Amino acid sequence: MEHEQAVKEWQDLSIDKCEVEFDCGGDSMGNTDFTFYSNGNMVTNVSQELQDYVENKMYDQCSFYQNSDGHYQGERGTVNITLEQDDDDTYSFVCQKYATAEYNETYTIIEEVKLTPKQIDYINKNISTIWGGSDDHTQIIYKRDFILTDEDEELEEDLKKQIENVAENVEPDVEGEVQEWYQFTTNDDNKLEELTIDYDVLKISVRGSITTYQESDW
Repeated sequence: MEHEQAVKEWQDLSIDKCEVEFDCGGDSMGNTDFTFYSNGNMVTNVSQELQDYVENKMYDQCSFYQNSDGHYQGERGTVNITLEQDDDDTYSFVCQKYATAEYNETYTIIEEVKLTPKQIDYINKNISTIWGGSDDHTQIIYKRDFILTDEDEELEEDLKKQIENVAENVEPDVEGEVQEWYQFTTNDDNKLEELTIDYDVLKISVRGSITTYQESDW
């Protein structure tokens, strides 16, 4: 479609603006929904050629950053497309983008799990590491070889449930939208170099993620 044809159809249909809702991220452009309006009412008989023409104008005038990197997740928002009359009585399609960028942040905090004397004794004798998370079954790494009795297995199951309950219900003092994903361990490379029992509590390092939003720079 030629520019003059696009202008003519736009004016013939008395279109005020085209509103494009979009989202992108994950290394690809997501959905783009085009809606044309006249005096606040939707215009439904727009030709595919006109939609393709204004879509090309949108990509010519607006930048969209699609590449996620683990921190940046993507952006979503709206592009308003209008037909503006220039000083020389010619017409131009003008695109204005309004978008919010989404970022993934991680946090790590130390939590405490209350232990019984029997659990303390069992851990000190037998366990070097306990780890798990929302995507993993809780795992126990032993520091010696021994035969697990039924009583030992029952104690371990209770201990796992206690730790999982603490990790699942962490309320980090951070800004943003807390995600369901988390991991925990009794030993990490930064805050807990080894399994630590302080009096009657087991220290666990809980790592989670939050989603933050800010005005897009693209």
